[in-house]
Amino acid sequence: MNRDHDLIVMAQRGTLHAQPNLACPEIDRFGAKAVGLVYDAPSTGRRLVRAAKECRDRLAAGGVELSAYNTTENAADFADLRKALGVERWNVYGYSYGTDLALTYLRLHPEGIRSVAIDSVAPPQVVSLPWTWDSAREGIGAILAACAAQPACQSRYPNLPDVLTEQVRRLEAHPLRLTAQPPAGGTPVEVVLDGGALVNLLVANAVKAVDVPAALDELAHGNPERFARAQAAGATPVVGEFAHGLTQSVACSEWVPGFSESDLLAAGRRAFPGGRTPSWPRHRSFPSSTTSAGSGTSRTAPPSSA
Repeated sequence: MNRDHDLIVMAQRGTLHAQPNLACPEIDRFGAKAVGLVYDAPSTGRRLVRAAKECRDRLAAGGVELSAYNTTENAADFADLRKALGVERWNVYGYSYGTDLALTYLRLHPEGIRSVAIDSVAPPQVVSLPWTWDSAREGIGAILAACAAQPACQSRYPNLPDVLTEQVRRLEAHPLRLTAQPPAGGTPVEVVLDGGALVNLLVANAVKAVDVPAALDELAHGNPERFARAQAAGATPVVGEFAHGLTQSVACSEWVPGFSESDLLAAGRRAFPGGRTPSWPRHRSFPSSTTSAGSGTSRTAPPSSA
């Protein structure tokens, strides 16, 4: 592509190098402590809410207009960027949340767009908090199905869906409290591995997909090391570079309205009917989205990252 296209990179509003930067060190510091807390305990939820409120209050007190951070405004920024650069037409590529953004951009600002490609589609009429359960189910199910489709993997790790359900149930009933070393090294930390943490680690790809069958099998046979180390990785976050303010503004204005807590629980039980569903999967980040220019391509940072 670089042989005959320009690659244009634009960080979305509110990310690391924007003014203002909607980072939330308060949430980063909560995340570092959360690895040693029961995932869906009410007390854990209250600590998360407190951290989010502290960040929101600080940003609002600093004059940040949080209502200006949403997909509609993101799309308008790309339309303005094309004009500012003098690009007559460009190609738009969106991945995951970027498909929501790309489709919104196409709907509201079609002029100057030569083509649109979308991958891992999350269209605006579907994306919501209940939808995250279906997304989690599809992603985890694809990993388990890939193992089942390979004779060697299927033979070595049979019945992985049942193993996963059993381990979620077991860990929810009897959480493991362990000391584990973060994958990057350093001082071992105390972690809690329960059913919610296990699901969230899979959703976050904290254990590489190719290693998931072995990790689940080891867990079922009393060796939780792979998942414990993946959980420990959260104890050493980069503080102040993650645009939680942008992520939460998008989620609260576009994902939350119209859905109750009971709607989320019902969606979780539909997606994972085999066992008790922990709290809904909190994505650690949105996969990146990309917008490309006709004689060029522009890549945007994901709304939850730097």
